[in-house]
Amino acid sequence: DSVWPAGGGLRERSEGLQQEASPTTHHLINLLIGDLNKGDRQKICTVCTIDVHNRDVVAKLIAMKAENAQEFAWLSQIKHRWDEKKNTCFVDICDAIFRYSNEY
Repeated sequence: DSVWPAGGGLRERSEGLQQEASPTTHHLINLLIGDLNKGDRQKICTVCTIDVHNRDVVAKLIAMKAENAQEFAWLSQIKHRWDEKKNTCFVDICDAIFRYSNEY
C-alpha cells in the first residue's frame, strides 16, 4: 500500500509533488486578490489554506522518508474521503473513522 500515486516511489515523485501544489496556490491567491463576495472569499481562503497544509504534509512525509500507507507518519494524517455507496464523506485518522459533519 503506497502513500504515493502509482508510477513511482517517494524519492521518484517528491520533486513533482512539491511543484504540483505551487500553481494551485498561486491561482487561489490571485482569486483572493480579486473582487469577491464574503462567502466566496471565505471558501477560496479555506481551499487555499488546505492546499498549503497539504503541501506541508507532503514535505513532512518526504523528510520522514515515509514509504507506505502503514507508517504512522501517514496514518496520523486526517484524510477525507467520499463513500459513493453511503453518499457521504468520512474522515479517517489512524484506525478511527468518523462521518464528516461540516466541522470546517
